[in-house]
Amino acid sequence: MKWRKNFIGYIILGILITFILIVIMGWWGDFSNHILLTHYGYNFEAMNSAERFENVDVENLDKVNVLEKNMLGVGWPLKVIMFYIFFSPVLLILYSLVYYFIVKKKKELVS
Repeated sequence: MKWRKNFIGYIILGILITFILIVIMGWWGDFSNHILLTHYGYNFEAMNSAERFENVDVENLDKVNVLEKNMLGVGWPLKVIMFYIFFSPVLLILYSLVYYFIVKKKKELVS
């Protein structure tokens, strides 16, 4: 019975901590792209690509193009949700491995 309480506590705590970390990482990735583009002189309010890149230095054009393409498509909240869906089974796998290798081995040593 005690291992069930530990398991439920582990799952709840693991879900909360990993969700918070993944949300922060997903938001920061998008926010840092905005900071870099602003630093390089990218114009977010422009209507065409000539206006967007008019303040960007020639040596920074490749970096700005990569950052701009990185921002297109799926937004950061959807990236976070999809990553978390694929990441969450890791919690169960890790707990199962820890339970098997540590708890079972301790029981074998005690017996």
